[in-house]
Order: sequence, then structure tokens, then C-alpha cells
Amino acid sequence: MAGIFVVPRTDWETMDESGWNDASAIDIEEHTRKRLNSVFELPSIPCDNTELEDNDLALEIALLNVQGGVFTIFDIGPEIPVFWRPKVKIKARLFYPLTGKTKKTFQVSSKVGWLQFIYRILQPKPFFGIAPAFNERDIDLLLSQSCNELLLKIRKSI
Repeated sequence: MAGIFVVPRTDWETMDESGWNDASAIDIEEHTRKRLNSVFELPSIPCDNTELEDNDLALEIALLNVQGGVFTIFDIGPEIPVFWRPKVKIKARLFYPLTGKTKKTFQVSSKVGWLQFIYRILQPKPFFGIAPAFNERDIDLLLSQSCNELLLKIRKSI
């Protein structure tokens, strides 16, 4: 394993975290980094290249996008609904560590379906703003789906 990277989110994207984990915001980037580390428990590349062979492969994982789901209405004269579904997007690079040459790149994305999204935001607690419609368990599920899909793609390419 060459490394796991999480791309930082903008302030706008973090508004979906409010109310998670017993009404306190979680660090969703750190949470997903820990989950990725637990999924991809692979040995690290040795510091000295003497142990490596020409056909050895290494893997880099980048979490490009993670977002929780949100639905809100901005009242700026006309009411404007703003929403996005929970989503996870991961990219991986399989490469030869001796040369740094990329063998193949992979990208997967998982998001909550529209029916589930609508069902969840129309539940009484989220609808009245008492509790969020989505939480870290939903992100964990999407992350697991994306990781499984990514591993299947990597396995097929080797």
C-alpha cells in the first residue's frame, strides 16, 4: 500500500454534517480515512527498493468526494430548495513502485438512490429539522459499497 489520501472538503460541503452523532458535528474526513484504512489493510512499500521486484505492484487510494445528504430551503425572497444526496467517490492507482509507472487507474462512485433519499427526508424528524436524515452509518454503507466495487475492478485487471 502506497498511501490513502482524503481530499479536503469546502465549507459549503460541510453543512451536511450538522446534527450527526448525537447533535454534534463529526469530522467526516477523518471518519472516512479511518474506515478506508480498515478496509485496505495492506503491507506498506518497503523503504529500501532492494526487496522489490520489477513486477511488484502498489496501490494508492484517494477519497475524492464524500458528502452527506441534505435538504433545506433558503428563503431569500422566493424559496429555493437546496439538496444533495449522500455520495462517496474513490479513485485508485495501481502502479509499479520501482518505476512509478501507472498500470491502471480506477474510479468508483456510490450514492443514495432517489427513492431512499426522498423517503428519508420526508420522515418526521428530518422534515421538521429535529434530526438529520442521514448520518455516518449511511456514509459507511456507501464507502463499503464503493470499496467492494473498487476491489472487484482491481481484481479483474490483475
